[in-house]
Amino acid sequence: MPTSNLLDLLENENCIVSAAHPMGYLGSNKGLEVCIRKNYIPSSEAKRLDAFEVISGGISRRSNIEACESVSRYGLGVTGGTDGHILRELGNIVTVSDSSDLDGFLNKIAKKKSGVIGKEKSLTTKTLMGLASLTEFCRHTPSVGFVQLEQTVMNIKRHRRPPEENNIRADRRQACKRRF
Repeated sequence: MPTSNLLDLLENENCIVSAAHPMGYLGSNKGLEVCIRKNYIPSSEAKRLDAFEVISGGISRRSNIEACESVSRYGLGVTGGTDGHILRELGNIVTVSDSSDLDGFLNKIAKKKSGVIGKEKSLTTKTLMGLASLTEFCRHTPSVGFVQLEQTVMNIKRHRRPPEENNIRADRRQACKRRF
């Protein structure tokens, strides 16, 4: 289902919409921000969300920092998650807010008054988690491969550079040139 259709379905629901691991993982196109940067999804879609996951246990520190930078660009709230597939991982990264009930907690995320506590997993833990979830992942390999192929074909057909608003690296290079 295209991202825009999913967001359309969620628009009238009483829920918080947060993009999990927005920078993708392992070079995949499975994160909202990485797809925006590759021009698969317009950047306006990010502004329809309430939050980005800014600390994901299974993602690299660099990608989590980039997710934090994206939050300020889109004016979103923050969430965090362990990306846990093994029971002992659960709760190592948590979203926090000053609230006494679930509704208050969710409202704080929407109002950009939440925080995240935790840190990324070690390489050893990521490897163990990957092995534990490998059988489950293998069941979905054909559909994941199809989506990757579809996105690659779309990108090849475009034969053009992404619009300036999505060209984050060019913006960073220009900012660095101005500083030095």
